[in-house]
Amino acid sequence: MQPARTSMVIRTSLIGLVVASLLGSGCRATADAVPSVSDSARFTTGDASPSDLTGSADASPSTTARFQCPAGLGLLATFTSGNTPSVRIEVGTNVWILRRVPSASGTKYSDGTATFWIKGDSARFESPDLSVTCANVGPTANGLKALTETGWKLVSITQNGVTTGVPEGVKVDAVFENGRVAGSGVCNRYFAQYKASNDETISIGDIGATMMMCPNHHDFERLYFRMLKDSTRFEARGNALVLSTPSGSLRFVQDK
Repeated sequence: MQPARTSMVIRTSLIGLVVASLLGSGCRATADAVPSVSDSARFTTGDASPSDLTGSADASPSTTARFQCPAGLGLLATFTSGNTPSVRIEVGTNVWILRRVPSASGTKYSDGTATFWIKGDSARFESPDLSVTCANVGPTANGLKALTETGWKLVSITQNGVTTGVPEGVKVDAVFENGRVAGSGVCNRYFAQYKASNDETISIGDIGATMMMCPNHHDFERLYFRMLKDSTRFEARGNALVLSTPSGSLRFVQDK
């Protein structure tokens, strides 16, 4: 009886090992079959930020260059180095995140649908909706330097999810210089002290303004002054500036 029991134990152990092996290989096959999240994506400026898509932990250094395309179209390319070099392409309100891919010549980035290919001082951008060849017009400043090196013209105010454009025929602007922001509201000139840092935080003090009566759009001017004072963060990228507040944002373009 003892040899029979030993044989049964051995067979049972072998069966257990086979089952475990099959289960293990099945788990690995299932894991391998799960599709990975795409490494690149196209989205508009109203959607999730690029850091949400590419990982905010990536602190690789980046540089931004401007490209001039036909019909006055501008293209911004922000290059990020590191283990997975990539480029963020901005054309109007459209944004693409492309990863570097092998190329016989030049430098090429792609997500399988859109492609950005640099050769010398020119670049070719192709997507299902746009195909253009653009000229490199040089680097553009980002962050604190960009905030202070040019004037800004207000485009819109977003508060609590509602966006309001600047009234027709009205110019609202801002110049940040030497710790002071000043400009024109709808009817009144204004000024305030501010502090900004390279981490893109900003605080703006009480706003002083002239006392001209505004027969039209008085509420818009008051909203602008209130949102400006409430600003806590800024993002200056190329020809665009966004000041963020707890309830919304102010969007500007370069005042040329």
